[in-house]
Amino acid sequence: MGTISVRALESSAVGPGLALPSSGLTNLVVDPTYAPRVTTGLLTGWHQPMASHLAMVEAFAGRRMLETSYRAALDAGYLWHEFGDSHLILP
Repeated sequence: MGTISVRALESSAVGPGLALPSSGLTNLVVDPTYAPRVTTGLLTGWHQPMASHLAMVEAFAGRRMLETSYRAALDAGYLWHEFGDSHLILP
């Protein structure tokens, strides 16, 4: 799932592995200080180095893996953002 889906599901989380139906807006920020409660993976585009989305990617992958994967993407000439290549992060 992508970054918007992660924010929606995590906003509906009521405990580890459990989300209940909900509606409305969220101001949840998923960053390295946040431990995801219901999502275990992330599929997202490659975002620019200073994009806020990278904080969420780091929450799932960790700093070291994020740096390693971005270096590999740059070296391989991957495309960026919505119309580019994707980045799959699984535990």
